[in-house]
Amino acid sequence: MNGLGGLNKSEHGVGIGLVQLQLPVTVTNDDLARQTQVIVDLVAKARRNQAGLDLVVFPEYALHGLSMAINPEIMCSLDGPEVAAFKKACCDNRIWGCFSIMEHNPDGMPYNSGIVIDAAGELKLYYRKMHPWVPVEPWEPGNIGIPVIDGPRGVKLALIICHDGMFPEMARECAYKGAEIMIRTAGYTAPIRESWKFTNQSNAFCNLMVTASVCMCGSDGTFDSMGEGMICNFDGTIIAHGRSGRRMRSSPPKCGQTWCERHGATGAWRTTSTSSATAATPLLPAARAMPLTPTCTTSSLADTGCPGRMRSRSPMARLAASTSRQGAMGKHSSLQGNRRRRWTRWSKPRDTISMPIPMPGPTMVH
Repeated sequence: MNGLGGLNKSEHGVGIGLVQLQLPVTVTNDDLARQTQVIVDLVAKARRNQAGLDLVVFPEYALHGLSMAINPEIMCSLDGPEVAAFKKACCDNRIWGCFSIMEHNPDGMPYNSGIVIDAAGELKLYYRKMHPWVPVEPWEPGNIGIPVIDGPRGVKLALIICHDGMFPEMARECAYKGAEIMIRTAGYTAPIRESWKFTNQSNAFCNLMVTASVCMCGSDGTFDSMGEGMICNFDGTIIAHGRSGRRMRSSPPKCGQTWCERHGATGAWRTTSTSSATAATPLLPAARAMPLTPTCTTSSLADTGCPGRMRSRSPMARLAASTSRQGAMGKHSSLQGNRRRRWTRWSKPRDTISMPIPMPGPTMVH
């Protein structure tokens, strides 16, 4: 752990920011230009917010949204104005950026492409998604393989997109080519939440590399994306986890940006998890250093989704809530009364419970 929660990172440290971006609606050229400016502004915000940030990552569909429109008028090209704006933003702010574009293909359906631009505004990585999510996505499968580059501060960097990460061969190819960090951008919606989590973890653990993954978040009025930005250490443990989540009876945990720090020739990783982000605040800013003792906190009737989570109702309360109707109406009425009383009791807001939970690595959920 570095001083001040990663703000003073080590000589060989790499700072990564994941942007859980509100789903846009992009139909016209004006919409495309407006969303391009939103992304450019967030690149500048990332730099202002974190002076030590090296790479800012935007999700798949950050520019075009989830409409799956193939209108040629809003398709991008590598020499188009959108990519030029991204290059200028990276150069002006001296920061690396990872961006998503739907790319015009003169020989068929558009490509779903990802690019990485360095702090001098030069295109360093160009990748076309190889596994469109059939039958939902109309994109042409990628045909240029999986590039691995020397990223910020010399870290070996790879990029895959969304459904690519469901195939273990993709992560293995990245690792085989020497990747130390694999970026995975996505536009997944909530039904894929659990698959997203365990594939990010398994891709990290099975290949001994860090995975940095982020989805769109919020709603565009039709689709509801899930956020779920997460960074997994090389042993598969979740270092940081940002959520936009479905609200239950209390607010879901919020989590934030993580610093992954590579030390020396051994490639050992040291991590600092920081917190405080919501769907309304797309950039995941660093806030404070992680405590030495991981804690898990829950409040009434909230399933936090964190390791070692606990239910807030007692076993007896759960039993009462699930008991079937028995006997005469009078007995049933009494049982219903008990149900109501116990439900009311356990539904009331209570003080948050905090308890130490043994975990196999530095993880923070609050």
